[in-house]
Amino acid sequence: MKRLKILISLALMMLMCGCEITMEKVTSEVSETETEFNGYLDEETIYDILVTELAQGKSVIEFDKVIDVDVLNAIITRIEHEYPEYYWLSKTRTITTSNRYTTVDFNTVEILNEEQTKAEFQVLEAAADEIISAMPAGLDDYGKILFIHDYLAENVVYATDKVGIETEGLWDTAYGSLVQGYAVCGGYADGFTYLMKRLGIESGVVYGEVSDENGNQTGHAWNYVYLNNMYYWLDLTWDDTDDESNPVTHFYFLIDDRHMNKNRVLRKNQYFVPACYSMDENFYVRNDSYITYYTAEAVGLAVLSSPYDDKIELMFADKLSYDTAVKDLLENGKLWELPECDGISDSVSYSLNDDMYAICINTGA
Repeated sequence: MKRLKILISLALMMLMCGCEITMEKVTSEVSETETEFNGYLDEETIYDILVTELAQGKSVIEFDKVIDVDVLNAIITRIEHEYPEYYWLSKTRTITTSNRYTTVDFNTVEILNEEQTKAEFQVLEAAADEIISAMPAGLDDYGKILFIHDYLAENVVYATDKVGIETEGLWDTAYGSLVQGYAVCGGYADGFTYLMKRLGIESGVVYGEVSDENGNQTGHAWNYVYLNNMYYWLDLTWDDTDDESNPVTHFYFLIDDRHMNKNRVLRKNQYFVPACYSMDENFYVRNDSYITYYTAEAVGLAVLSSPYDDKIELMFADKLSYDTAVKDLLENGKLWELPECDGISDSVSYSLNDDMYAICINTGA
């Protein structure tokens, strides 16, 4: 009997999960008038002053010195990298040097005064505490990363249909993802990095371009994370399907440079870009579902090793094995003949990722 199979296409997933905004890294507008040298501040002192002032919720910070704009921009980029929780900093800023003073205006994403910003920051901290407190006890770093990945993918909605000036600026921040539950790629990435920071795990955000469903380049942000002496890439936005029956995939969970480079290009001159050359901690590798040569037996082993009862996730080493698996398992119905899949529904939903040679089959449909 022919089984009913419901296809969730990759194109639909990219439409739902891609970034619609251009993720420009910080730009500056500099207005200079006649200046006068008024002493010297070393870079660490500038850094400490900015961090202290920002911790108080300030978005306009003034120095009674003339500071080199390139130096100041480099320090601010470092702060943004290290403090994703400072959600009120927008992606642009204005630096003005004049009359022996330097002023940095971070063009706050919402019109909040200092006390309001600090109060909302406490809400962000409380949201992070709540998420971390939901984490099962005894997890190793891999387990913590996986928990946060899955939690955010299940609880954050891509902000395609959110409109309104009071929320629009927060889509791209940790506040948007962790408090409001709506975000675009930058909000997913900042929220993940902030939670990793709270857990003592090194992580950061990078920016680049990806191809949308029409082949057009669009801006995007994603994460790197450091685990067991290796760096890995992770893309929460593209692992969040916003589909109730199968909200999470792991197509981009702890991948190496080779896999990342299949569909994205990093921008130049970023604060830090790691070399990610290992797949040792990749989701599929760890769960015996990274298949170098397709056989039904290899799929059966992956089913037995799956950490989930309601889904089967597979990644293949090459296009031939991937194409063969799609045809044999789904088109020809071999999936239902596997002893390990005995009892699964006649109707399943599945998503395909032709770039990553990966399949996610929801057996609980």
